[in-house]
Amino acid sequence: LLPQELPRLPGLALGSRYLAGAAGTQAGGDWYDVLALDEHRAAVVVGDVVGNGPGAAAVMGQLRSAVACALLDGHGPARVLEQLDRFAARVPGARGSTAA
Repeated sequence: LLPQELPRLPGLALGSRYLAGAAGTQAGGDWYDVLALDEHRAAVVVGDVVGNGPGAAAVMGQLRSAVACALLDGHGPARVLEQLDRFAARVPGARGSTAA
């Protein structure tokens, strides 16, 4: 559910590496994303859903998608997090999630 690769953006060097918190765990609630917003702006987002395994990964996928939609609609960071908070309140298992 995490990005297969980060976007190539002019003037911005990006790299990522995901290390699972538990041995043998390939899916969990940790997430990150980088979205090109326009020619001159990009958003970097990092979050975590409490728990691990497929349940946490399913919640993470929903929250990651909600953030991407809000950002691509042109909302600023504060509004994106407000919308995410409202959305997360409706998603079972999202309680205690964090995002920055």
